[in-house]
Amino acid sequence: MLEALDRATQEETQGIHRILLSVDGSANDWPALDRAIELAVAHSALLSIVAVIPDPKLYTGFGMMVLPCSPDTLKRDAEREMMRLLAAARDEVPANVSLTTRVLHGRTGRTLADLVDEGGYDLVVISGRRPCRRLRRAAACEVIR
Repeated sequence: MLEALDRATQEETQGIHRILLSVDGSANDWPALDRAIELAVAHSALLSIVAVIPDPKLYTGFGMMVLPCSPDTLKRDAEREMMRLLAAARDEVPANVSLTTRVLHGRTGRTLADLVDEGGYDLVVISGRRPCRRLRRAAACEVIR
């Protein structure tokens, strides 16, 4: 189900030149990718697909948990999985759409908001989660559920 945040978002989509799609490995990534591709083709816009990998949490429950691997190993495994996801998404994008992909590390909302601020994106497509307040102020958002 497609949920546009408000009517102003629909009006802002008329001048789309740069689209940012955030993927996280959920089932909603593929409908979000389809929507981002549809908009990129319709507006001849640049599409950027980004995956943000949060830092692994080492503490949980009532005390320190013994992990069978190091935090660096967890980060590398998560990065490898996101690279695989980005490669699969890249294969779905038509050749006539300008495309970039990136893997970033950090807190998802803050990292995406910083990227939107520095990249000048007109629209952010997010799969399944609500965008943070800072991200909503920076660009128009569409949430795909």
